[in-house]
Amino acid sequence: MAKRKLQTHLRNLTVLLPLLLISAASDYNPVDNYLLNCGSSSSATPTNDGDNRAFLPDTNPKSFTTSFSDDASAQDPNPPSGASDLYRTARVFTGVSSYLFSVRSSGAHLVRLHFYAFPSKDHNLTSAVFNVSAGMHLLLSGFTAPSRTRVVKEFPIDIQGKTVQISFVPSQNSFAFVNAIEFFTAPVGFLGNSTVKSFSQSAKLENGVSNQAFETVYRINVGGQKVTPSNDTVWRTWTADDASYLFLPSAGVVVNTTATINYGVLSREIAPDSVYSSARAMQNQIDQVNDNPNFNVTWVMDVAPGSAYLVRLHFCDLVSLTPSLLYFDAYINDNTAFADLNPDSVTNQRLKAPFYRDYLADPNRENSTQYAIRVSVGKSSMSDPGQINALLNGLEIFRLTSGSVPSVGNGKKSTTSFVAVVAGVVGGVTLLGLLIAAVVFVRRRRKSPKKTEPSNNWRPILVNGKISKSYRTSSGLVEGQSALFRLTLVIGSGGFGKVYKGVLRDGTRVAVKRASRGSQQGFPEFQTEILLLSRIRHKHLVSLIGYCEEPPEMILVYELWRRGRSRSTCTGPTRRACRGSRGSRPVINPVLAREHMNLVEWALHWQRKGSLEKVIDPQLVGEINPNSLRKFGETAEKCLAEHGDDRPSIGDVLWNLEYALQIQETGMQRREPHEDSTNNAIDLPFAPVVRRMTSKSMTISDVSRMEGSLEVTDSQV
Repeated sequence: MAKRKLQTHLRNLTVLLPLLLISAASDYNPVDNYLLNCGSSSSATPTNDGDNRAFLPDTNPKSFTTSFSDDASAQDPNPPSGASDLYRTARVFTGVSSYLFSVRSSGAHLVRLHFYAFPSKDHNLTSAVFNVSAGMHLLLSGFTAPSRTRVVKEFPIDIQGKTVQISFVPSQNSFAFVNAIEFFTAPVGFLGNSTVKSFSQSAKLENGVSNQAFETVYRINVGGQKVTPSNDTVWRTWTADDASYLFLPSAGVVVNTTATINYGVLSREIAPDSVYSSARAMQNQIDQVNDNPNFNVTWVMDVAPGSAYLVRLHFCDLVSLTPSLLYFDAYINDNTAFADLNPDSVTNQRLKAPFYRDYLADPNRENSTQYAIRVSVGKSSMSDPGQINALLNGLEIFRLTSGSVPSVGNGKKSTTSFVAVVAGVVGGVTLLGLLIAAVVFVRRRRKSPKKTEPSNNWRPILVNGKISKSYRTSSGLVEGQSALFRLTLVIGSGGFGKVYKGVLRDGTRVAVKRASRGSQQGFPEFQTEILLLSRIRHKHLVSLIGYCEEPPEMILVYELWRRGRSRSTCTGPTRRACRGSRGSRPVINPVLAREHMNLVEWALHWQRKGSLEKVIDPQLVGEINPNSLRKFGETAEKCLAEHGDDRPSIGDVLWNLEYALQIQETGMQRREPHEDSTNNAIDLPFAPVVRRMTSKSMTISDVSRMEGSLEVTDSQV
């Protein structure tokens, strides 16, 4: 009997042992681990998330130090039923205050700040406005918390020092507060590798993530349900992948597995099992082909402009039946994140093995008010026609924090700190007074009448250390020459603003392009146009004479071309932008509206609509045979093919042009459908339609790199 009981216990132990090992492996014990219940004298747990960690009171620090200035404890007089004790109190600061934590393990750490604004006896926390910094990183600027809404701000930070100071700086005539603070060591690999593939034009990570700070913006369990801190080894919250993120909800299906996730390349702390056990894919199984596999599954996440974002894509092959079958591509905004990715090649041919990839990207402008990060997955050129699929398991987006702040001190309240703050305030007020006096002086000088001199007042543009032939001028001089921008002088308008005609003192006729207050273009476009046109000098391109950048004015001054000026054919510096022109207008005329600025694109637009007659010289209207014009347009379009192999030979071009001339002179009808197909001629194939990528702003360095290709000569015909 005793022997049978022993055998039963051993069998039970055999069943429970793997579960105990899994549980032990999922317990993450950070080296640095600070959990503070701010403004309270007792411990608390965030019980509403199933998180049973104990947050200790900040009133009696032992392993950290505080430097508070006029702090107070606030208590919620009417806490909601069932609310966590963690959000019933708050620490309130009316002056610059900080917490100083010792760091035993350098590297990636997580800072979480908990906010729950409630009205207390002395302070209504919803009216607080303040900044928060960690070391030299500005985490929050001008932050305010909504009323009775729990807000948790998370910041992954790479720390290389022995201490880190989290400071709260109230705005003028305001105060700061915090309900709880978490500061602990992040798992190994949490901030990724030292190198990050970047598509950003606004930020660089020259040393990888070293000494960088990020703010967590999105953490999505793609294809799965919400994950609460109690089900995540690092106490994170993953939101569910709902239809609001998907550009086209019907473009993807949810797939999941109950099989064991094969960790090895990746640790479980990077993302929990529930993230890698579910995904959204193009289709359910790799042997079930969709009727139309030529589509992408796209997620769109709204973000704020002005910052770069670290985008982390999580993958785990749940759809392949055998290794090396799945190939797919991924895109971030208009950039190819990777092409022809085979997940099994990353995981040493192991199915259901997780990994991730990091990218740095700028927000994509969706419309005039919306900025977003777009992530797409789709078929690969290496995909077998019968095995097309793509998937994504998880998605995280982190904002790269910008701005730095000085340390506020690392000890108790001291007279030295107080004097430093007072001295800074006094110095700031003095500087502000001097600036106001300077502004008043400048405005008075501008109001006084002043005789404007001719072009010797214009200052040259320096490009690569050389004086450009374009000149910078003052808005007063330009206004004088265009008669204060009278409406009677308007000769055109567009997204940038209106274009006025004028005459300079030396008799030069000019077109003055002035940005309007609601201009669709901004300073980057204004700067790019100046830099490009100051380098391009060709008899068939409008010349830039001068510009003005005195806020709020943005003004460009061009040579005014008269109708009928002769022009020869030329090719331009930007391939598609300028391929040929002959007629009464230049190839590129920036003074025209945006849709008419580029002659090639304008003509191709109407050619493909079958209405090329809309772009011919008004003096020739009614004199051109429609069949001849149509043949001429088809020939020109073929010559504008993006790739040289797709363009006709000069002999074929000559034959087609002679044929168009014959139609014009004889009035003969075109032979349809292949009127020019004879034994001695070749019908030219139409150029394929190439999707144009989103245009990007250019920096001065970008233009410098292009300098060698900007010279336009007739030899390029």
